[in-house]
Amino acid sequence: MKVLWIGYGKMGEPMCGRVVEAGHQVSVLDNGPAQRAAAKARGLSLVGDTGGAAAEADAIVTSLPNDAAACSVLAGAGSVLAQARAGSILIETSTISVGASLAIAEAAAARGAVYVRARFPGRSAPHRREGCRASYPGPPTRCRNPRQPFSTRRRD
Repeated sequence: MKVLWIGYGKMGEPMCGRVVEAGHQVSVLDNGPAQRAAAKARGLSLVGDTGGAAAEADAIVTSLPNDAAACSVLAGAGSVLAQARAGSILIETSTISVGASLAIAEAAAARGAVYVRARFPGRSAPHRREGCRASYPGPPTRCRNPRQPFSTRRRD
């Protein structure tokens, strides 16, 4: 599966690592020089903007710091969702408010994307060593397997 990972920081890096270890093709978008260097050191493909990467991705995962960042990247004009293809999966792991989540859900629905709101605890260590689970808050008809949009288990 082609995955666009947006936000390769304290929480995003370990979660992204599990997706990479499972064999998925991951591209990373992050504005931070240290985060970009860490992704590059891991051998991940870096993207400068979301344009082509969002259109090609089967899944888009975000791990952003706040409402403003998440809404700007996901729900605004020229946002990731505006460029994503219908049927793609958005897995949103940012620490954001209910209001921001609702705005993102509306933008995803308008584009025909499946929105998965995943919440994780505020510590990154468990994401490095344990599996993380996500929930799908929407109608089951919008997602073939609402409990697991893509597997983070290794494919041998």
